[in-house]
Amino acid sequence: MLYCVAGSVILLVALFVASGSFSGRKLLAPLGNDPQMNARKRQWIATTSAQTLEAIRGVRTAQLLQDCIEKYRSADPLGSYPHSADAVTSPVYCAPLVRDRIDLVEPDSSRYTLSEDFGYRWSYLPAAADGDGRVLRYSIRVEPDSLINKPGPIYLSDENGLLVERARVDAPGMAAGSPAAMLKDMLPCLGQLDAERRRRRARQNYMYSDPTPFGAAVSACPDLAGRFREDESSGGVTLSVPIHERRGEFLDTAAVYLVTFTPLDIEGITFELRATPATVRAGRIHSGVRRYFVSGDGSLHVTREPRDATAADAAPEPCEVEPRTPCAR
Repeated sequence: MLYCVAGSVILLVALFVASGSFSGRKLLAPLGNDPQMNARKRQWIATTSAQTLEAIRGVRTAQLLQDCIEKYRSADPLGSYPHSADAVTSPVYCAPLVRDRIDLVEPDSSRYTLSEDFGYRWSYLPAAADGDGRVLRYSIRVEPDSLINKPGPIYLSDENGLLVERARVDAPGMAAGSPAAMLKDMLPCLGQLDAERRRRRARQNYMYSDPTPFGAAVSACPDLAGRFREDESSGGVTLSVPIHERRGEFLDTAAVYLVTFTPLDIEGITFELRATPATVRAGRIHSGVRRYFVSGDGSLHVTREPRDATAADAAPEPCEVEPRTPCAR
């Protein structure tokens, strides 16, 4: 009898630990009775745990989620954000996210795809609907999957569209993927363009021609030249925003913005700048929903509405303009 009781206790403890209740979270929760499903999940855990948890994957997941939410709102007759995470993952609005798990739940083994899954999971929390049935506020969170038990950055955002990175839960938040700091640097260096034109005219005499927007940006802003690309379809310039670094080694592209230059005088000494999110590389990079305007006096403005930003819009948060300044959230 004693051996039976002891054996039962050991069996109960084993089941308790295997279910994940002992640690407060599911570690290897069964996906069903199919052994192949469970084998696939364990393979995903082993493979993903052995890989580097790259911050850029978290950024891109968050920005893709923002794009999906925006598509839903644009198509909704009431202009509402999604009422649930299920609505976000509708194939109509966001087919790529259908393959991902939501809210850290585990519905089926098809959500563990080694070729597409990089160890991050996302969640979407809508606010309560108003009297007209509209959801006007929400928050999103992208973080390392608890199953791989690996530390990594956490990405937060809301209806304002600013993406904030936290190295850990209790760390200060920093803006991620924002072009505001670079736009602030661009305006004064473009102010030097007239002097450069004069030097070129003196050297080349009658053969001189004004540079294209791309040539102007590259020649007037050498510190940022490596971030510019010529946009052949629009005649403008694309500005690549790296992850974590403003200058120096280009780690990876977090966002891409199409920048247009508007001269405010005949000499082209003073400019206005507008930056709108651009999707490049067959949709691999998503650049969020915020749009920026830099007036001739250097003031920055931003909107998250699907239109060009203007001088009437609010200023960006300080953490966007000064990368070392912590964000409020």
